[in-house]
Amino acid sequence: MALSCPTCNTYKGVKTTATDPSTNVEVTIFHPRKQTWEDHFEWSEDGLRVIGKTPTGRATCELLLMNRSQLLRYRQAMILLEKEEKDL
Repeated sequence: MALSCPTCNTYKGVKTTATDPSTNVEVTIFHPRKQTWEDHFEWSEDGLRVIGKTPTGRATCELLLMNRSQLLRYRQAMILLEKEEKDL
């Protein structure tokens, strides 16, 4: 079991593989209990987008739509709130 948002969980379903958009090869998706996040993903410079660094990372980003507009807006709001808290 791993914690995920309901929407990501719906996109994942029972899938354990997905297509790497860079190579069009079917690969296993990220397994949070067996793999390290930093090995497969990184944040964009602005902290809004998750970038897949490996075939597994890229395929997982695509499958779970990890950069969908709702998540980008949420991340942007979280960054702004964090800045406001630091300024207090």
